[in-house]
Amino acid sequence: MKKLIPLLVGLAMASVAKANSVSELEKNFFSIQSVSIEKIEDDTDKNLDDYLRLQNDDCAGDSGLMMRQQDFDISLDQIINIGKKIWEIIVANKPVVEMQTSTANALPKGIQCWDQLENWQFPKAQSYRIVYKNLMGVEVVRFTFRVIFTYGGQFNGKGHYITNATIVPAEVRVVWGYTFNAKVNVAKVVNLGSRQNPKAGLEMSMDWVVKNPLIEDRKVSTFFLSGAGELASYQ
Repeated sequence: MKKLIPLLVGLAMASVAKANSVSELEKNFFSIQSVSIEKIEDDTDKNLDDYLRLQNDDCAGDSGLMMRQQDFDISLDQIINIGKKIWEIIVANKPVVEMQTSTANALPKGIQCWDQLENWQFPKAQSYRIVYKNLMGVEVVRFTFRVIFTYGGQFNGKGHYITNATIVPAEVRVVWGYTFNAKVNVAKVVNLGSRQNPKAGLEMSMDWVVKNPLIEDRKVSTFFLSGAGELASYQ
């Protein structure tokens, strides 16, 4: 029996060391070392087919009739969002199907649909990439997305408005053990111009969270769009 005691102690110590080794490995795997957010250049203009199709299908009814009926109720300097204010784009590492039809806008009060305005410019788009790396240097989350909006719309030659502002995922890669979720939140719309010649401004943010068994990391990126086609980002 006395000879067995050192053997049992040795086995127990080896088991504890092994358990600690696994625990340290898990800690390194599930701990975040760095998070990077960068603007990237890609073939954005070549990937707007779905977005342009959304614009064509977005309005229903006789807009000309609506315009004639609503002319007297339209306030060019009162800019509002008649689209959505919040929607999910990634749930449990996968793009949300419904987000393809989720957009916001900054239009004159009284307007029923973007196609009541004219002189719209070609959509503006910019891509960004978020990358998470753990303590082992492994890339555990990679998310590429595009901020897209159409700008420059005018009513009777006045104003510069925004329609179909949205954020769409382009690429999502998440390793086992991690979960990534993201949603869009439209904070406010404002008039950056004058009462006589309004220029719409729209603030849109993307909130996201990365989770694993050890951590829950939440972050926000904010984007400000203008009716003149300007786009600023704040990380």
